[in-house]
Amino acid sequence: MPADPPHGKWRAPAGGTPSPRLATMDKLKSFLGNPSELRGDLVSGGILRLDGVVVGNIRADEVILSETASIQGEVAANKIIVGGRMDGTLRAADVVEIRAKGRVDGTIVTKRIVLASGGEFSGRIEMGKQASGPPSGEPLANDRN
Repeated sequence: MPADPPHGKWRAPAGGTPSPRLATMDKLKSFLGNPSELRGDLVSGGILRLDGVVVGNIRADEVILSETASIQGEVAANKIIVGGRMDGTLRAADVVEIRAKGRVDGTIVTKRIVLASGGEFSGRIEMGKQASGPPSGEPLANDRN
């Protein structure tokens, strides 16, 4: 068996192909675990997975809110997956996916939306060309003065 690679990253053996789960783990750049809590804004490149509580605004390439996540604020990304609780605004340049145990109260601005059976949404949805998320340099809602 090959030695463990540094920093917990697993690679496929020479000539092999990594599983989809391992490929996603390599792209995961940031993680806020449960029972962590963040009050303030967070900007991250790559995939950001949230299992804890955030009161503030988030910007990343892709955001995954697990079933234990609770967010109050604004989330801006290319793709947003909601498995937990979101109160506020979701701005996705590509897609917002609300999973079976996900709940969103607020506004969704996106090109596409997926609502799984059991997922809950209450609020307003804006779709179309104007629904793209903010460019990485644009300030989040609370930053605008």
